[in-house]
Amino acid sequence: MAGNKLHEMKSNIDEHEFHILFERLVDSMTNPATFKRDEFVQILFDLCKLFDICRGVTEFYAGPVEEQLGNGEILEDYNDGRKGEVVLFKRVVTSQFTVVKNTLWRPTNTFPLTELDMQRLDLVIRSLISFISRNRLTTEVERLAFFDVSGYPNLNTQGFYFDKPLPVDEFEKRLKDGYVVA
Repeated sequence: MAGNKLHEMKSNIDEHEFHILFERLVDSMTNPATFKRDEFVQILFDLCKLFDICRGVTEFYAGPVEEQLGNGEILEDYNDGRKGEVVLFKRVVTSQFTVVKNTLWRPTNTFPLTELDMQRLDLVIRSLISFISRNRLTTEVERLAFFDVSGYPNLNTQGFYFDKPLPVDEFEKRLKDGYVVA
């Protein structure tokens, strides 16, 4: 009887170090009250070093159109300066049509990644994308609440940031009187 394929696979990655880093990564992503961005980024950088990743880019787009136009936000861009080729690319479109993409590069002259290594790297990337999607989605849902289904501003949800709308003459009078919005 053949054993479990995962147990039969060999890895070029230190298994113990991977498990410690992955556990720290998951812990940092699941405890929002104790989330520290600097520690989170350092764990990601340590994982990149472990897998000999020379570049990793995580991008966020408010929707597919913004993605096509290139109007996104680069959330993280790890680059150690070495040239490489893409070894893993993930693109996720959420239920709110936000897009999260992650691309990883490795130098061509480095140790090969085994199937087990690729599965572990895939697990890290899926966890990262899930975390980003959850956190960025909240912001996008809040932003989208200001628009109706046709894309026009939803006047029912609009509030006043500073003060209620004023006629021009009243606004000018307040300016002359030194009215300051704080």
